[in-house]
Amino acid sequence: MASGAELKSESLLELMKEHLKTDAGKEITKKIGLVYQINIAPKKIGFDEMIFTVDLKKGEVKKGAYEGGKPDATFSFKDEDFVKVALGKMNPQIAFMRGAMKIKGSLSAATKFTPDIFPKPAKILGGFGKNDLHETGSPLCGVSYPVMHCHVKNATLGFMSLIWLQNSGFNWDSSKKGGWYNTLKTSIPELADSGITHVWLPPPSHANGTEGYYPGRLYDLDASSYGNKDELKSLITAMHEKGIKAIADIVINHRAAVKQDENGIWNIFEGGTADGRLDFNASLICRDDNDHPFGTGNPDTGDNYPYTADVDHTNPRLQSELSDWMNWLKTEIGFDGWRFDYAIGYGSSFTNLYMDRTSPEFAVAEYWRWNIAKGQDGKLEQNQDAHRNEIASWIQAAGGVVTAFDMTTKYIMDVAVVGELWRLKDSNGKPPGLIGIKPENAVTFIDNHDTWSQKLLPFPSDQVLLGYAYILTHPGTPSIFYDHFFEWGWPKEPIRNLTAIRARNGINSKSSVSILAAEANLYMANIDDKIIMKIGTKLDLGDLDPTKSNFHVATSGQDFAVWERN
Repeated sequence: MASGAELKSESLLELMKEHLKTDAGKEITKKIGLVYQINIAPKKIGFDEMIFTVDLKKGEVKKGAYEGGKPDATFSFKDEDFVKVALGKMNPQIAFMRGAMKIKGSLSAATKFTPDIFPKPAKILGGFGKNDLHETGSPLCGVSYPVMHCHVKNATLGFMSLIWLQNSGFNWDSSKKGGWYNTLKTSIPELADSGITHVWLPPPSHANGTEGYYPGRLYDLDASSYGNKDELKSLITAMHEKGIKAIADIVINHRAAVKQDENGIWNIFEGGTADGRLDFNASLICRDDNDHPFGTGNPDTGDNYPYTADVDHTNPRLQSELSDWMNWLKTEIGFDGWRFDYAIGYGSSFTNLYMDRTSPEFAVAEYWRWNIAKGQDGKLEQNQDAHRNEIASWIQAAGGVVTAFDMTTKYIMDVAVVGELWRLKDSNGKPPGLIGIKPENAVTFIDNHDTWSQKLLPFPSDQVLLGYAYILTHPGTPSIFYDHFFEWGWPKEPIRNLTAIRARNGINSKSSVSILAAEANLYMANIDDKIIMKIGTKLDLGDLDPTKSNFHVATSGQDFAVWERN
């Protein structure tokens, strides 16, 4: 047990003791009428703790455990963290999320542990100094179910994460804002603090169109609307310094010609180098591309892309030069992995080939078909096995290493969150999307630059946090949309709370899911027997209430909650 001289917290609690003898303190005792135990450890929670009882039935503060039975709620801190929280130097919500503050007992009682329990700042100044306080008043922020929250001056986040958590680092309008690489660079520290491990960046090359999806000179990174080559390298360096991996959006299904031939046909393609790499003509364009009927190459091995010419991936020269370009993006620019755009446009064996030749640290494919099963009424069928099985089969054919966006889960979640949560359980009692059969290869998401920015498949905007409460607690690799995190503002803190819970409990792409309920207005699941999550409007959980089985609330919001094991 630490001696009192070693604990700054003891001085603070002595001030509280005197405060409770005042008229204001007596009013607090009369109002609350509960007993709290505070365990203070000098170095590590649970070791050499000094125990204090704050008895707000009798208006007393004393050393030692409560002797009148079981306290209504118990808080555990390290000494320095308790002082920081009490003096407003650490956000209590962040302290709770990071494990710097632990709560046991009645959450209802914890919600009544308010700032008024402590003396006003003027009474604390003698022991701690004016500079230890922020100017908004009481030093201890109150608890509001399920965790503490308040305004704390200059509060910061410090989540450490070993999970693969992607962030979509742009939206459809990013290219129109100018200097995008430099803008995103300023956000890297915040992304790292929020547990983001990978950022998906937009296509980096010269293109016909500001967004970059009609690529022309692939080696020309100075003509991008997002910034120049040096700015991109600087951005990626900043990401790497914070432990974040850079994912390049690789658009290799099609190319945009940069010049016309002598007949006025746009069929001259340039790579952007002096030695002619990726320079080619109609011989490398698929001959069955009816939208660009000048091609003389082999037939397309995938779906036609109507807006620019489909390239012939069966051509050995194209395979070699595209692989060389991708490896150049790794070695010269610093990219760590790929997002394969429009992967349905060429055969899966070629994705396998490019994976083998470039060895990315991480890769995800956009394998998106609109063949989701619907009934005669236009609503989604409950059984979407065919849709997810097609994605799973493509992954296997592509070598089994690449991941794919879990479009099946996306389609289902879009409708499930508006009163049809029964959809989130398949006939085998598993999640109904790709995460239910191949979670290690599934990248889950709520929206991206296509589904939201272009309104192709937008998620219900008022239910976004229910979506994140689902994907950030479930297996697969979750991806956070740029707009939700930066543009909208309000989802940011709840998302960061959820990423912290995921990291703290080691939830990963292969985590196991036990679905506890899947009704119209309630979905609950136990993940790895470490956390339990709930979404839906139903509040009465009955026997499913996790607090009845050794779990406590870690975070919650409108129609969602997550519990952690005590």
